[in-house]
Amino acid sequence: MRRYAEFTASLIHLNVEYGDGQLELNMERLRMVVDDLLVRLAQTFPKPKLQTVFLINNYDMTIAVLKEASEAVFVEELLLEHFSNLIKFVKNRASEDSISGSEKPITVGATRKRLCQ
Repeated sequence: MRRYAEFTASLIHLNVEYGDGQLELNMERLRMVVDDLLVRLAQTFPKPKLQTVFLINNYDMTIAVLKEASEAVFVEELLLEHFSNLIKFVKNRASEDSISGSEKPITVGATRKRLCQ
């Protein structure tokens, strides 16, 4: 169930910018199938109380994973709003380091120049 929730959170994160209606339709179909599976799995428990506990635990875990992913997206957007130049600088520097294969020292002047662009 956790993998389903993480997969769904990833698809939602990737789809935010594109708004692909087809993906949303397929995600809804997947959600319905997973919901049916959970109900069938819950029915394997002999007592209704255990069935309900099983469903609550699985739904709670799914909600927690999706909420955590939403918070991460919110924090990322908030940071971009206030520190976009710094984030661009760090990402560019990281990609330069990975391409060159070595970490070159960078001066304070070069850092200021890049951040003020």
